[in-house]
Parts: sequence; structure tokens; C-alpha cells
Amino acid sequence: MTVSLTPEFEAYVDGKVRSGTFSTASEVVRAGLRLLQEHDAEHAARLEALRTDVRKGVAQLKGGEGQPGTEVFKRLRSQRRARRAE
Repeated sequence: MTVSLTPEFEAYVDGKVRSGTFSTASEVVRAGLRLLQEHDAEHAARLEALRTDVRKGVAQLKGGEGQPGTEVFKRLRSQRRARRAE
């Protein structure tokens, strides 16, 4: 496999190798790919949790357990602020 990098990324990879953090450019790329895999897995887990919450909410609404929209949006805004603060 051949990978082309922008000059900025190439300099970054070279810097990581020169600093001794990594032995080779391949190690740097593999580390980056592992991080991307972790990111993708976390994203998939968050998406599945959201889908589960939506299914639960739809079931609650069908069962007559709805909440006023203003309360729901207050809670969502609060959750969003908490996530941004992390």
C-alpha cells in the first residue's frame, strides 16, 4: 500500500520519528489509525444509544407517557452543555 501525505502531515510524522516517540513512520500511521478506529467505535456506540433512546421515547409516547416539550428541550440543552464541558 502506498500512502500520500500533505507536506504538513509528512513533517508531523517525521517530527514524531525524530523525537523518538515512534521508531518509524509506519508506527505513527498505525497509531493514528488505531485512534480513528476508537473514534469510530465511540461514535457508533453513541449513535446506537441515541437510537435506543428514540425507540424508548416513541414507545413511551405511544403509551401516553409524554412530557411537555419545554421540559424535554431544557433537559437536552443541559445535556449538551455538560458534553461540551467535558
